[in-house]
Amino acid sequence: MRVNVVAGLALALLGCSREQELSLADCAAVRVRVERAFTRDALEADRASGGERHTRMLRDEERRIGDGFAMRCKERVGERVAVSELECLGRAEAIEDVLACRR
Repeated sequence: MRVNVVAGLALALLGCSREQELSLADCAAVRVRVERAFTRDALEADRASGGERHTRMLRDEERRIGDGFAMRCKERVGERVAVSELECLGRAEAIEDVLACRR
């Protein structure tokens, strides 16, 4: 559930201040950052619990999140989005970073 909130938030953030037209390249770049952020946090939590057996499941979930984000983002291609939000999302390395982009 939190993952859907993060993907939705990443899309919702694409909206204020200095703007540019959202492109497929923007969607692809943010998708990669959201997937990496999820994977980093999930693998860190998995290692902290002492398990490596969940790695494949986590990678499958990463792909599902990325696919869902990409689909919703492509629907918004051509809309005006905040450059600052794209830049922030482009630097995100963890889910916390993605969430911080809205502050």
